[in-house]
Amino acid sequence: MTAISKARIAGLFFLLYAATGAAGYSISQSLIVDHDAAATAAHLLAGETMFRFAIAANLVSAACYLVVGALLYDLFRPVDRTAARLAIYFLLISCAMGAFDSLFQYAALDVLKGDYLGDFSASQRHALALLFLTENIRLLDMGLIFFGLLWIAIGYLALRSTFLPRIVGAIALFDGLWYVTHLYRPLALALLPYVIVIPGIGSMAIMLWLAIKGVDAQRWSEQASAARSRA
Repeated sequence: MTAISKARIAGLFFLLYAATGAAGYSISQSLIVDHDAAATAAHLLAGETMFRFAIAANLVSAACYLVVGALLYDLFRPVDRTAARLAIYFLLISCAMGAFDSLFQYAALDVLKGDYLGDFSASQRHALALLFLTENIRLLDMGLIFFGLLWIAIGYLALRSTFLPRIVGAIALFDGLWYVTHLYRPLALALLPYVIVIPGIGSMAIMLWLAIKGVDAQRWSEQASAARSRA
């Protein structure tokens, strides 16, 4: 597979990752009523099919994310093998968190429907289900930290590369700094919705560039040859 093909496929799979992840998140969040456990429980039980679809979409999103990581690693390996590995480690941690948070969503359904919780009152089940859904969001926020570190690593690699415009690296670094604000949740909440919208636009612009323009194949080959000669 050529470098330009890897870049374009990575861009397309990132778009799939974003679309399925956004669909899963928006559907699941539409069923949650803030600070109202009983109403949330009623919505989950009434919309169980849609909720399960949202969970499935989240898992598909994680799978697409892994494809993106494998292709980006191959693409950036000639630039700096160590930094490329670090980037893929950040991606794997973020991906694992994104997939694992579905367990909290399943747990919320199990609490509401499980016969083995007969000793719990209805209000206790409702509160526990809402707690699981709240922890689901917390885990998503934690995953965004590693997502930000991934973009910082990509920004560094893009700036060091000869086959991508430097503006790509600058945007990636800018995106990463926005995402790592989730290290301090009060700051991230104060910056809403910009902390999601601004880096989201930047990352989508980069991946659209890769999907449409790809990379400079000749310069990628030259940098790959130089990396092999140094090895």
